[in-house]
Amino acid sequence: MKEFYILNFFKKMLPIIAATMFLMFGTVTTAKAQCVIDLNLVSTSNATCYNDGVIRVKVSGTDFGNINVTSLQFALVATGGGTSMDYNSDWTTVSEVPGTDIVKEYAKVVTGTYTVKLRFFCFNISDWIDDAVTLTNVVVGGSTDYPVRAEITTVRKSMNCQPTGQMRLSMGDGT
Repeated sequence: MKEFYILNFFKKMLPIIAATMFLMFGTVTTAKAQCVIDLNLVSTSNATCYNDGVIRVKVSGTDFGNINVTSLQFALVATGGGTSMDYNSDWTTVSEVPGTDIVKEYAKVVTGTYTVKLRFFCFNISDWIDDAVTLTNVVVGGSTDYPVRAEITTVRKSMNCQPTGQMRLSMGDGT
């Protein structure tokens, strides 16, 4: 008889237990959305050589005080020309207003169009937030044409028994 009451009790409690678990997992999902961060383009500078273009961004937002500012990592995804770069923290801090915003720049950018992605640690949920904040169509202009002229001036064939061939190369400034 006692077994019947215990079984009946668990049957009645099952919907309550299921609803509680749903709310617990729903709360975790909602918590990720509580770390709201903005990423804005401040400026870009044209590349004058192969990789000296600059991208400057500002990280701010309502939950800025809930992120670990020293753990900010950025990635560049080349969407038109340029060179992609995995997440790293090699970006230089330009300015910072503690608890409000931080401006970072990366000064080794090749001419091209990029998507900037931000990765950061959120204290609210004690976890990393990946790819939630992106900035698209960031264009770094400039000319990376090299005014160099090269021409072969002398050629000597190799012998069959040894690699004795020579090739002389003359280089100039393109004029």
